[in-house]
Amino acid sequence: ENDDDVLDTIKYVHKEYLGKPYPGPLKNPKAPEEGRLPPNEGPDRGPHGLAHTVRTMACAEVMIEEARKAQLRGETLGKAKNGQTLADVTPEELKKILIAQAFFVVGRDDERSGYDDVHKRNFYAEYHEKSEQAFRKYVEDNKLIGKIFKDQKEVDFYAAIILDKNHEWDATPAHILINQGHMVDLMRTKAPAEVALERTYNTLKGTVGSKGAEVVLKAHRDFFFATGAVVPLVNPEAIDDPSRGGPYENPYSGEKFVIVDDKVPASKKDLPKAVNRDYKLKDNERFLTIKEYYAFPDVQQTYPGYKTRLEASSYYFPTPFAGECEQNPAKCLGAIQKARSKLQTDAIKNGFQSSSEKERRQPNMDEIAAARIIQQIMANPDCIHDDHVLINGQKLEEKFFRDLLAKCDMAVVGSLLNDTDIK
Repeated sequence: ENDDDVLDTIKYVHKEYLGKPYPGPLKNPKAPEEGRLPPNEGPDRGPHGLAHTVRTMACAEVMIEEARKAQLRGETLGKAKNGQTLADVTPEELKKILIAQAFFVVGRDDERSGYDDVHKRNFYAEYHEKSEQAFRKYVEDNKLIGKIFKDQKEVDFYAAIILDKNHEWDATPAHILINQGHMVDLMRTKAPAEVALERTYNTLKGTVGSKGAEVVLKAHRDFFFATGAVVPLVNPEAIDDPSRGGPYENPYSGEKFVIVDDKVPASKKDLPKAVNRDYKLKDNERFLTIKEYYAFPDVQQTYPGYKTRLEASSYYFPTPFAGECEQNPAKCLGAIQKARSKLQTDAIKNGFQSSSEKERRQPNMDEIAAARIIQQIMANPDCIHDDHVLINGQKLEEKFFRDLLAKCDMAVVGSLLNDTDIK
């Protein structure tokens, strides 16, 4: 939000790629003069446009924040294959990740992805190759080696993540952030929404911890609403749904579970082997429903969203503001920044607001200082940075806060937040 190099990159990818309609893939990449195939969706880039890209970048920031919080809580974080966690990502590394992330989908010519049997081409590989080339061109044209990237080897590292040739999605924290951010944002397009949310949660849990995964998902739904995207209903208990939520189906592979003679297993571990999306039911068969799946005790023990209903957006198509977010980087960034600020402020309020039933004692100097700092943060969330808070020109590091708050009764600090007499 506040880094000029990252902002310049967002403006560039919008101007050169994401602000333009889908042209459709070349009929023959080796002979461009033969023209293009009509885009299979579009011509707007809604699923993979500017708002999508900015949201994935915001998601990376939230994931790192939550990984650091999980580490402070003493949780064990999942590691990338290189042994690092997201909490190890420095502000300098995050900047490089965000710049690379901005190019992840710029090579798309439409919504085709994967191998196409009709055209005998891998459109996923083609568009990622174009995205990688666009990233390399941007680095070279703007002479970013020495300014942002250390050397050509480092540029090659990020270019390889964009190319995604070997699908090494958990090789390093950079791989995780770019690929999981993409996954989180696309959950809005997957159905059933309940299963997409569950699978996304399970992936994030291994990266940022269980509580962190919930925060990331909550934040991203807020980003959807902030940018006018369509947000699906999540209704795992199938309330007011006579179909019991419909079949429980893997939104990626299409796999489902068959119930014979209406005999539902007692738990998830007792489920039969899944069948593919083309399976034809026999007369005495039906598919396991969403409601039945989330009633399993072993599912409820591992997935906190088993009864969480999340309301859909009140609109069925992206709002006019969503269109503005696709065509105006400043508006898109502003919407995300506003949502981020609210999340940060709410976290402070929820963390430090005291119970009205707790007896209040006179605050000590540390508690007054902590409350004063928190009030200034609440009044100006933009002062929050990756590893410090900047208040009145003073840089307050994370260790300072830990040491200060360790001396405080947080109920007393919380009670001071409503006072207007803290001088």
